[in-house]
Amino acid sequence: FRPNQAANLDCHTASRLGQASSRQDAMSDGRFDDLLLAMAQKHKTEEELCYSILSFFERRTDLFHVMETREDRMGFMPGVAEKMVFKHFQFFQHKYLGRVQPHILKQAYGVADAAGSAASGGTGEGGSSRRPSI
Repeated sequence: FRPNQAANLDCHTASRLGQASSRQDAMSDGRFDDLLLAMAQKHKTEEELCYSILSFFERRTDLFHVMETREDRMGFMPGVAEKMVFKHFQFFQHKYLGRVQPHILKQAYGVADAAGSAASGGTGEGGSSRRPSI
């Protein structure tokens, strides 16, 4: 992906290019922290930052395009994009809570080791999909 190709970015295709672990490593190793921090500093609130990011996805990617058939080459089948975004939100929320507020994970999930909850995708030991009420 080169910056001048941003308008042609196909999220559906891009999501298939690498293994999940390599994507997670690339995204969570801090490589983009300076870029993202500079972007965040131009916004007054997290909501404004989220709006800008989603606006970018709407204008420059196929994240919001709904595939009408399995043969479509862009977009996502109905509900898949929402689930993907929510899955990543939950993963990082649980990772944060495990690091900064482990007592909340323990209260919500009965997890003795909060780090285990974040590593397992945040479903806790019993496989519950409950979210902490914060």
